[in-house]
Amino acid sequence: MNAPRRESQAWHHVYRSEALTKRRWATHSKKLKRTGILDAAREDRILDICCGEGEMLEMLASQGMKSLIGADLVPGYPGGGSAQRRWRYVASSAAQLPFKPGTFDWVLCAHSLHHLGGLANIKALMEDAYACLKPGGKLVLIDHYDSIQLRLALAVLCSPLAVVTPYTRAFRQQYLEEKEFMYDYLDHWPQLFDLLGHSKFSAFSLKKGLLFFYYTAQK
Repeated sequence: MNAPRRESQAWHHVYRSEALTKRRWATHSKKLKRTGILDAAREDRILDICCGEGEMLEMLASQGMKSLIGADLVPGYPGGGSAQRRWRYVASSAAQLPFKPGTFDWVLCAHSLHHLGGLANIKALMEDAYACLKPGGKLVLIDHYDSIQLRLALAVLCSPLAVVTPYTRAFRQQYLEEKEFMYDYLDHWPQLFDLLGHSKFSAFSLKKGLLFFYYTAQK
């Protein structure tokens, strides 16, 4: 099993830039809606693996979700101080979750599979998520899938066209920091697709948007 990717300080700096932060806040709620997690009961326990700055958790909190935990290994303390956050932060590897079996109603992992360092780590994440979900609980995954349109978009990010706006300049910088492992992830998409379809979960749905897939599986 490969070690999970460790993003550089430069990656974290551009990730927290105003341009990319605004873009995420403008698009994340639509992505969450596609997975069905916004229909969760307000008392459901929800875990966000690789939560980053906790933006998904803040969006869930804004919808009235009351029991939210974010797990990640990031520089600094995400989401500001405890007085500002509406969720609890736990320092944890994505593939070694420190939670008891049957703890959560929902487990979410968004935009992070390609950071995990390979299929073995993604499989470990899914197995840990399965274990810490209650019977009937759901796992939600959001990430890129391999496609002509995505490969074209990534090629454009490497071209002069990507410096036209503050957003595309910032996104280009972020992409260049993760380019190597993004392509490794995409090259293994057929195996990942097979893994998603042959897991322990009893039922699943997989929807594809223009650049992202949305996977919801039930224990």
